[in-house]
Amino acid sequence: MPLGTAERLEAEYALTAAALGLSATAFEGRIELWETLAGERAGATDDQRRAQVASFALTAWIAYLIEQDDKFRAEGDLTTERDVLGRIALLREQQRAAQQAAGLVAPLGTANPAPLLEPWGLG
Repeated sequence: MPLGTAERLEAEYALTAAALGLSATAFEGRIELWETLAGERAGATDDQRRAQVASFALTAWIAYLIEQDDKFRAEGDLTTERDVLGRIALLREQQRAAQQAAGLVAPLGTANPAPLLEPWGLG
């Protein structure tokens, strides 16, 4: 039995409506929006579209956590702030992996660290 997007996000990332501070209805609306946006990509495979939806979801989660982190910083709760920043770092890694799976970014390490530079013969 195939999983729906909400179930997949919860299974793969532990992302629920509560994690984004949303009601179940608002979360379903957000998922529909992400699926619509991912569906607009011409030539993308179903796997790439699912990965793009995951990327959108992780971006929203990171934005929500940054907002929470700002609140904790303003309140002087440094321990919680550090915990939130650690979670954001992990989510950014997952976001990058989702973006790569969606074909939105190039894999890391593909650039030549020592390119051959030759003069152009201008004098």
